[in-house]
Amino acid sequence: MRIPESLVAPATAQLANYARAPFVPATRVDTEATGVGARKFTLKLAAGHPMPGEDRADDRCDLNQWLVKNPESTFIYTVSGDSMDLAGILDGDQVVVDRGLKAHSGDIVVAALAAHGHTIKRFRIRGGGLALEPESANPQYQAHTVDLSDGDIIWGVVTAVVRKIGRKSRATSL
Repeated sequence: MRIPESLVAPATAQLANYARAPFVPATRVDTEATGVGARKFTLKLAAGHPMPGEDRADDRCDLNQWLVKNPESTFIYTVSGDSMDLAGILDGDQVVVDRGLKAHSGDIVVAALAAHGHTIKRFRIRGGGLALEPESANPQYQAHTVDLSDGDIIWGVVTAVVRKIGRKSRATSL
């Protein structure tokens, strides 16, 4: 790879930080074993007032194809904690993370912080500085400054959240 001489030192430092980043256990997305997928309806569900509709499946939806754009760089992580609950990411959720995407200000990212380990936060660029901000009703969570020269790295961009919702009781049903 060719880069300007003025960028050799920062690029070398970033590559060294990347190589030292601790291993993050994740599940690699297997897009080959997709099967036929779940049935997909073209009818949209009303989240307000009910709408008339048909009970007919129109197509199949392969969730891997829907959630994963770059299979070789996409991983799934389980979230632990509530620092992103106001962003709709809850403890126990699965997040789809694409390491092949460049993080932009406002993206939710997974970052490896040299002093704190791995975290999921909102990425912000402010006045030439980089920050990771929690989005939580819990005031114990604070923003972190990202220092790429100190070993911090933006590991990947969160592209989706997957959550199972439980059923309280099978005894009461329609």
